[in-house]
Amino acid sequence: MTTREIERASENDPELKAVRECLVHSQWHRIEFKEYLPIRSELCAIGQLVLRGTRIVIPISLREQVLQLAHEGHPGIVVMKTRLRSKVWWPGIDKSIEKFCRSCYGCQLVSQPSKPEPLKRTELPSAPWQHLAADLLGPLPSNHYIICCIS
Repeated sequence: MTTREIERASENDPELKAVRECLVHSQWHRIEFKEYLPIRSELCAIGQLVLRGTRIVIPISLREQVLQLAHEGHPGIVVMKTRLRSKVWWPGIDKSIEKFCRSCYGCQLVSQPSKPEPLKRTELPSAPWQHLAADLLGPLPSNHYIICCIS
């Protein structure tokens, strides 16, 4: 994705258009996109591009494409956040990344399985045959089965 593509998409984006207007006229009280208010001192515009510090603010129409590009190789949530946070920004970027990864079937396949539940100790029985456990193994190559019973 090139900066020209981002600039073209930013030109028609209503959210970034409003931010650019506020940057030029300093009328932040009129902006309807309130998520930009806390970071207004970090924002600047170069042509049609809006920057937050050194990061490009991505227009709504390109956010899905940016997520797909950063998602190459199914890196997972943490790596994706690291990749994107240094280069781009938009309101709710972290939630977008988490939602994107959690909805990816490939990520679910390669992610680490959840840890097994810890073993629970059972109380010692107070009488014989009160608790019984059984396990079956087979068929063995000899066509036999083994059953193991513990009381």
